[in-house]
Amino acid sequence: KEALRVAFEHLASRIVLVLEGLKSQNHELPTTLVVSGGVASNNFLRRLLPAFLMARGFPDIEIVAPPVQFCTDNAAMIGWAGLEMFQAGFRTPMDFGTLRKWSLENLETPEMEEDSRNVLARLKDEKAKETDNGSAEEPSDR
Repeated sequence: KEALRVAFEHLASRIVLVLEGLKSQNHELPTTLVVSGGVASNNFLRRLLPAFLMARGFPDIEIVAPPVQFCTDNAAMIGWAGLEMFQAGFRTPMDFGTLRKWSLENLETPEMEEDSRNVLARLKDEKAKETDNGSAEEPSDR
């Protein structure tokens, strides 16, 4: 519980830093802060945020969150989608690339980061050299 408290206080302090930055630059402060996703189902966080904002001089910001039953964790949705794809026969080769960042502008054709492309190219080259040298090991039945 202590680790969770510290994590939520850290989150709240980051929110306060943003609000203080807006205030110092004479920007209009938001009147509402929306908390969503799996974290929003935590009742401690729902109590902590308004109290934290009030204590730090932002009592007029309303915290809103969906009803708890609608605060789901994205990891569960991603896992379920993966399970359905697997059951439908989709498979991903082991040499697939990963994207650390994927901009919304490139949803259909993501641009891989340069370092990811280099890693994939190097792995393919190494695999090709192993095959050419006859040193590639056959998979075992273990």
